[in-house]
Order: sequence, then C-alpha cells, then structure tokens
Amino acid sequence: SLIHMPLTIIKGSPFHDFLIPGIILFFVLGVLPIFTFAALIMQPDWKFLNRINIYKDRNPAWMLSLFTGLGLIIWIDVEVAVTGYGSILQAIYAGVGLLLVIFTLVPSVMKYNSALNEVNR
Repeated sequence: SLIHMPLTIIKGSPFHDFLIPGIILFFVLGVLPIFTFAALIMQPDWKFLNRINIYKDRNPAWMLSLFTGLGLIIWIDVEVAVTGYGSILQAIYAGVGLLLVIFTLVPSVMKYNSALNEVNR
C-alpha cells in the first residue's frame, strides 16, 4: 500500500500480498549482489562459502556472481509468467542477468578465477 501497487498485479500467483515476494526480492536481488560484490573485491577465505561452493576449482565469489545472474533471470521470468509483460525494465533486467551469466562464464574470466583461487589456497 505504501507504493500504491494494486494487488491485482499478483492475482493468480500463490501470494495474497507483496510481503513474501518482497522478502525474496530483498535477499536474492538485494543482499546477495552486495555480498557477491564484497566477496569479489575482498577475496576473503570464508570457510562457509567454500563448503557450499559447487565449483571447487573456482573462488566462491565466482559462484555467487553466477547465481546472482541466474537469480535475476529466474526472477524476471517468473514475474513475466505470473504478471505478464508490463515494462521495458523487465527486458532490461533480464538482459543484465544474462550479461552477468555470460561475463561470469567467459573462458578468460574462468581461467583468471581459477588462478586466483589457487593463489588464495
């Protein structure tokens, strides 16, 4: 109600208001990118990230970057599927997510990240 968005936008979705989608959006596309940025800059040796890293030969920050891009793409796809296409911003954000994934998967970036991961071990 604070931003005057009608609840009809999420009609047909499993949510009766914007609370749960807002919380998901805050963490997946708010906190995670900030955390990813900090991890990419600082290159910390966070043991908990190493435990959940599905790419053991890469720095966990690389994995977070990939997941941030995938999270953005998935969010926009679900949003469009549930609410329909409503804004050029949806296409722009989907493009940003795709660029994040592409740039993360560029072979030179992967090679650099593997070398950086070896140095940090």
